[in-house]
Amino acid sequence: MPTAWERHFVRNEFALATVAALALAAWATWFGGAASTQGMLQDNRAALYGAVASIAGALLGFLITTVALLQGMLSDQLRGQLEFVVGQQPAVGLRRSAHRFQDRAR
Repeated sequence: MPTAWERHFVRNEFALATVAALALAAWATWFGGAASTQGMLQDNRAALYGAVASIAGALLGFLITTVALLQGMLSDQLRGQLEFVVGQQPAVGLRRSAHRFQDRAR
């Protein structure tokens, strides 16, 4: 039996992340957190930015790979549906459409 956290995971994670971000913003704004953060980042800013850029690049790579895999899987399924509906290879129909468009453009 799933717990309440498991049933509403996305909503609870969003709420938890929002509360954490608001707590961090309140600490930096009203409780002197900005000064201590500036002191900590004084000499480490370049290293921190480099690490964040590397992590963001890796996550972007994972996202691109996921989209490419999904596109590949969906294109195989859609190709079969198109062949069933159109009755010919989709590339043949696309090539014919391109030739008709080219002829009209002249």
